[in-house]
Amino acid sequence: PKPLELYRDCAFHLVDKFLGWEVTAPVVPFNSKELGKGVIRPYWRLARTFEDYQLNNSSMNGDFWIKAAVLDFMCGVVDRNHNDILLVDVEECVLIDSGLSFVSGINFLAQKSVLRERIMGREIPRHLINDIRLIHKSSLARALKRYLGLKEKKSFLARAELTRERAQIL
Repeated sequence: PKPLELYRDCAFHLVDKFLGWEVTAPVVPFNSKELGKGVIRPYWRLARTFEDYQLNNSSMNGDFWIKAAVLDFMCGVVDRNHNDILLVDVEECVLIDSGLSFVSGINFLAQKSVLRERIMGREIPRHLINDIRLIHKSSLARALKRYLGLKEKKSFLARAELTRERAQIL
């Protein structure tokens, strides 16, 4: 991936980590003379992607799906596919490949998210809205400065505020 995508993938994980939602696979950036720039993630030998499964509204119950869809909107993900969702255990899923994210603007037409498309309009539980509320009262915006430009950061904060106000999957 391009360096900007690597930084955005790191920023996506940082937001998830800040919220304490734990829906992304951990990602750590590196830069070496031999390998160049990249990110390191855990490796699951037996992980399967959700490309192998039929996703529908009834199978998408629980906080994981809502958290993932909310993060996709707030972080401006434009390319969330089935193969970006790993099933790493019988009951555990994680998101990977969030590099095409943090687009500018509140409404972005080019977005594709297999998660949001299926549960659009679903109410976000109050405890998750309370987590989102903390974004504006935190040092997260300063931490994102390492990975994002000013427009991207402002767009993220605006989408987070919109999500908090509407309390539904946008």
